[in-house]
Amino acid sequence: MSINHLNKPFSLKIKASLLKKLLILLPHLFAVGLIFLIEPFPGYLGAFLLALIILSAIYYYRLHISKKLKQSVYYISQDSAKNWLVTTRGDMLQQVTLLDSSFTSNFLIIINYIDINKNKYCVIIMHDSLANDEFRRLLLRLNLT
Repeated sequence: MSINHLNKPFSLKIKASLLKKLLILLPHLFAVGLIFLIEPFPGYLGAFLLALIILSAIYYYRLHISKKLKQSVYYISQDSAKNWLVTTRGDMLQQVTLLDSSFTSNFLIIINYIDINKNKYCVIIMHDSLANDEFRRLLLRLNLT
C-alpha cells in the first residue's frame, strides 16, 4: 500500500459477525457453567451470580452485536487530517482519540477510545466483520497511529 493511500480519508462499516458473537457469548456461557459446577454457592448467591452473568451477556450483545445502545459504533473512519471519527447509534458523528490500550492482531482489533466528553468506549472488530482488504487497511492505519 502506498503512502498516498494512507493520506486519503476512509470509512468502514462495523458489522456483527459469527466470531464476534462467539467472543461475547462463550465466556458468559463458561461462567454460567462454572456456577453450576461449583457446589459451595448457596442457592440465592448462585441465582444472583447467574442473573449478573445474563445481564452482562445481554448488555454486551446489545452493544456490539445488535447495536441497540447509544454508544454502539456503526462506522469508524479517519479523515485526511488523520483524525479518527466514529458514528454511533442515531448517526452521531464524533471525533475521538484512540487510547494506547487498543489492541491489534491479525484476527482481532479492539479499539479503545475517548470522546470529547472524556467518556471511554470500546469497539471490537473481528477479521470476519470486514472484507479482508478493509481489515488490513484498518490494521495498518491503527499500527501507524
